[in-house]
Amino acid sequence: MALEAQREVERKYDVSAEIQLPDLNSVAGIALVDSQKPVDLEAIYFDTPDHVLRRNRITLRRRTGGPDSGWHVKFPSGESRIELHAPLDTGAYIEMPQEIRDVVAVFVRENTLQRTATLKTSRTFHYLHAGEEIVAQVCDDIVTSVSASAQVKRWREWEMELENGSSLDEKQRDALLDEVEEKLIAAGAHRSLRASKLSFALGPLPEIEERNIGKKGSLRAVLTLAFHSAASGLALWDPRVRRGEPDALHQLRVSVRTFRGLLKVTRKIVDEERARALSAQLRVTGQALGTARDAEVHLEILEERVDRWNRDTVSEQAIARLRTRLETEQETALAAALEHLRSPEYFATLDAVDAFLAEIPLNSKYDAAAKARGPLRLAVDRQVARIKNHVESAAAISEGDEWIHLLHEARKEAKSLRYMIRHLEDVPGSDLGGRRKALRVRAEGLQNGLGEHRDSLAFQTFVRSVAREAAAAGEETFSYGVLYAAEQEIQDFALERVRDGLKKL
Repeated sequence: MALEAQREVERKYDVSAEIQLPDLNSVAGIALVDSQKPVDLEAIYFDTPDHVLRRNRITLRRRTGGPDSGWHVKFPSGESRIELHAPLDTGAYIEMPQEIRDVVAVFVRENTLQRTATLKTSRTFHYLHAGEEIVAQVCDDIVTSVSASAQVKRWREWEMELENGSSLDEKQRDALLDEVEEKLIAAGAHRSLRASKLSFALGPLPEIEERNIGKKGSLRAVLTLAFHSAASGLALWDPRVRRGEPDALHQLRVSVRTFRGLLKVTRKIVDEERARALSAQLRVTGQALGTARDAEVHLEILEERVDRWNRDTVSEQAIARLRTRLETEQETALAAALEHLRSPEYFATLDAVDAFLAEIPLNSKYDAAAKARGPLRLAVDRQVARIKNHVESAAAISEGDEWIHLLHEARKEAKSLRYMIRHLEDVPGSDLGGRRKALRVRAEGLQNGLGEHRDSLAFQTFVRSVAREAAAAGEETFSYGVLYAAEQEIQDFALERVRDGLKKL
């Protein structure tokens, strides 16, 4: 079951019991305000015992009553939120759909989800029409909340939410929000400072003692901020992979590689044994994602090459066979990747990342309070030397399996360098120096050239494999020979970019 998704843009207002909702018919562009009879809503909210969802500004609830009954998960997205929706369970007991559990798994992992509060709301909908469409709704809510500890609160609020899919552009939406807000405030409302109904019902989160990471610019402070920045992509892209969003698989794989790259380049600064162990755990996740991503890349290459090929030399039959094989491989690999993302092994890896972030373990020869500049500059210089060593060794061979291996190693080292600089260059006190910061762009050019070369080689291997299948089926194989040979020109051009990139590096 695929979850329905929509963007939620709303504003909330605190109001007292005696205030009347103002007349909104005079709002510019509004032709009709359709006021409904009150409806009763009940929402049960869930979280872990340590409030991990609330701490990440995520809401998970089961709502009955009203037009959007069902299971809802809300994720922050800039000034708005993304709301995912699944139908209500129909049994005698509340049963959370697996798809709902899945999208919060990167936060919840193997912890228990429990009820945290129940909110009962008497809601009066006021739909704002512009022409033939509804563009917004203003809700008058009278709310009663009961927390898991039996604490009861009652309050009233107004809520204005833009309608998804309306024809209003961004400027018109903002103007509508502002004009309605002006009328609501004039009637006696106040813009609410609370993040949500749930946050008011439960009160402030229990405080977590913040660990002192040291003075700005110190080695521990800089590395802590850099590793936290690198890890943020895991929580961002994991739920999107599970929802099947475009490019999410690629971005999650990049996030895993980014963290591993930072571990690799700083391995002489941090505790090397801890870094290697964590990198090995992350490698398993990277490999699980990599198989699916490789099939995705090959499909992209196939579609890009289709536009180039002369149909007199490459048959539709060959293209169809290649595409079918890739789509099958991608589907199988994606299922395996999702299975890994639901595994205890993956959750243990995330726990290990959290433990590493809680206090970055430094090599005993480094002073955590010392300035970060010297050790980090040395780490960058060592990484550049590794790249040059691999490429120069490859140049001395110029062909064969060892040559390909050395180029691939150079590509991985260039990625690690790029990831390191990207997450360090904006951290206060990192002070890599202008020359080293410029290396990020140069390393990216080198990495892209090597990546294009590697992808082309892998695509050649794939074409040859499918050609064997075609031959066994009695189909013509000339087309596959044309495709195989055409990749050589692409590889030669990619290697020219690599040589230019190395000179700049």
